[in-house]
Amino acid sequence: MNTLTSSRRTIALIFTVFVALTLTACDSDSNAAQGTCPDIGNLTPVELALNECGISGELTQDATLPSTITWFLNGRLQVGNASSHATLDIDPGTEIRGDSADDHLLVFPGSALRANGTGASPVRFLSNDDGVDGSGEWGGVFLRGFNGLPTLTGTQGANRLDYVVVAEAGAPVEVTIDGQTVTYQDNLVLNGVDSNTLLTFVQSHNSARDGLHILNGDPRLSWILVTGAQRDGI
Repeated sequence: MNTLTSSRRTIALIFTVFVALTLTACDSDSNAAQGTCPDIGNLTPVELALNECGISGELTQDATLPSTITWFLNGRLQVGNASSHATLDIDPGTEIRGDSADDHLLVFPGSALRANGTGASPVRFLSNDDGVDGSGEWGGVFLRGFNGLPTLTGTQGANRLDYVVVAEAGAPVEVTIDGQTVTYQDNLVLNGVDSNTLLTFVQSHNSARDGLHILNGDPRLSWILVTGAQRDGI
C-alpha cells in the first residue's frame, strides 16, 4: 500500500513539475554563444531569436540538442534514413515546439531517440503558444521500427524516453517508409519497435486522438501518464 501511494505521488509530481515549467518563461541564461545556433550533427539550425533556433531536415550523424536553446520544428525533423542511422540525444530540460502538422519528429527504423529528462527537468515537446490547453496544434513524436515493413530490415534502434512530456499534438501527419504510407494523429506513436525501446515516466497531454499509439511491436513501458486524450489513452 505504501508503494502504491508513493508511486501515485511520483506521477502527480511529474505532472506538477510539467505544468509549472510550461507556464514559466524560458530562462535567459545560456551557455551557448549569444546570437548563434549550434550545428546539430549535419544540420545547420536557423536563428529565430536569442536562444531560439529552428530545426528540420534529415539528421544522419549522432547529435545532441542542448537545453540552452528552445528548439522550434520547421517541418519534419527526421533522425536517420535508409542509408545512415543516427542517434539524437536530448538534454534534460530541453524544450521542442511545433505549430503545424508539418512540424514533427520522426525516428527512422534503425535510428534512435534518447530524450534524457529528469524529474526536475523533463524534456518537453509542446505547441508554439502559451499554455497547454490546445490539441492537434502540431504533428507529434513518431518512433518507427522495422516490424511490419514490406522489405526493409535491420537492427532496431535503442530508443530511450525518460521523464518526457508530449503535449497538444495529433495533427494528421502522413509518413511513407519502404513504400508503406501511414497517417498518424497522436501525440506519441511507437510503430514497429521492439523491447529495445524503453519509456519511463512519460506523460502525454491533450492529444487530438490517442495519447500513446502502439502498432506492430512490443516496447517496454513503465509509469506512463495520459491526460486529455480525445480518444484512447493507450
